[in-house]
Amino acid sequence: MSAARHIRHLAGETIIYGIPGTVSRFIAIFLVPLYTRVFSPADYGVYGTLTSLTQLLSTFVVLGLDNASARWFYDTEDTGRRKSVIASWFWCQFLVSGVLALGLNLLAVPVSRLLLGSADYAVPLRLALWVIPLMAFGRVLGNWMRYRRMAWMNVAYSVAASLTVVTGIFFLVVIFQKGLAGLYQGQLLGWGITALAAVALFSSWIHPRRFSWKLLREMFAFGLPLVPAGLASWVTASSDRVLMTLFRGVTENGIYYAGVQIALSMALLTHAFQLAWGPFAFSILNEPGAPRVYSKVFSLYAFLGCWLALGISLFAPLLLFIFTTPKYYGAASCVPFLVFGNLAMTATYIGVLGPSIEKKSGPIAVSIFIGAGLNLGLNLVLIPLWGKEGAALTTLLAYGAAAVYIFYRAQKIHPLPYRFRDALVCLVVAGLLIALDQLFLPARAGWAFALRAVLCLLYLFLAFGLGIIRPAHLREAWAWFRKKTDRHH
Repeated sequence: MSAARHIRHLAGETIIYGIPGTVSRFIAIFLVPLYTRVFSPADYGVYGTLTSLTQLLSTFVVLGLDNASARWFYDTEDTGRRKSVIASWFWCQFLVSGVLALGLNLLAVPVSRLLLGSADYAVPLRLALWVIPLMAFGRVLGNWMRYRRMAWMNVAYSVAASLTVVTGIFFLVVIFQKGLAGLYQGQLLGWGITALAAVALFSSWIHPRRFSWKLLREMFAFGLPLVPAGLASWVTASSDRVLMTLFRGVTENGIYYAGVQIALSMALLTHAFQLAWGPFAFSILNEPGAPRVYSKVFSLYAFLGCWLALGISLFAPLLLFIFTTPKYYGAASCVPFLVFGNLAMTATYIGVLGPSIEKKSGPIAVSIFIGAGLNLGLNLVLIPLWGKEGAALTTLLAYGAAAVYIFYRAQKIHPLPYRFRDALVCLVVAGLLIALDQLFLPARAGWAFALRAVLCLLYLFLAFGLGIIRPAHLREAWAWFRKKTDRHH
């Protein structure tokens, strides 16, 4: 199979694997106009901080059992034992989540005062905590569907769950005007409905009689060592919002969080690629041309990723104008750092291929802890100095350092013919175009957006200069497209 056909195959899998995550992120982006018009930057900052907190707690309560359940599920063809694997994971996560939520509810007032600077946010905090046990249903059900290769059912459930939660939020926040507390009441309503749907779909798989202490202890031995890495990943991805609130207050954190949400549009591509890349890369591992395909994918990822990040960066003022209100326009200065940080983070999924081929996980863990340590250390310095821009720059530096380390170590362990020059040139050219925009173009003038579109188009010619795309590739793609369309007619 040619490299071009492999890459088309990867593109197709990226679309399929990415639908559930992409839909949820798409909805999250388009909730921004609702939130930024209903909530003040201070309340939006509280929402960002509580989202970060619940992500931390959700990561912890899984206790590494998501990874362990996959290993134990495929360890046998016996349906009864597989049901015990799923039931043991579900009841452990559900009960641990419930106990944690109850304990923190009792401490809601001091936690709110410490974390958010006021006891006035104790009620939203309590409500947010009770969302965590309900999310266990969807998390376990989603993995159960993937284990059983029920891809389209998984997509349907994920989309339905997202829309149900959004509908609950809309009614409580917009129709009944319950404010920040209503946002979490809506989440509780939505997740409660989806939990009932999950029970209807796989009740026999999570029946209490299927619970097994023996299986749970075995899975704990595998899963618990993964918890620190998961928590370290949270530090890199989400701790900035907590530290922003502590050092600069909820209002600036609210503006920063608007930038985070705009930058999330980058994840519409990168998250889908993450899900598709691993299975694709290993499926061609033993083919003679696999290294050349890996190299081509890396160059294409760098080129297309930098192009998308460039476009989001240049049009950030327009996106903020469309999705938010003037109070949030200051977030535009954070977006370039955040989108390129996201690009670097996803690049590590390519970088870990070499160590994974050799079954060496050490460098992967080290890269995660490098990112977390650098993120925490720089945030403690740069947020007090530069506020939201300091937090955004830290995100880029932390993910960038993790990516550089993993590629460096990977090439020592299992060299692959990546063309790092391509990635460097793409980054430099995109950075220069963003610098030109920042220095010479006004933020929201109509003619300036026309020039930004021209800059994005000019970047595309870089693919021909680097040889990433050649005229022969275009002819081959056109011939393939004609063949597909002729077949349908």
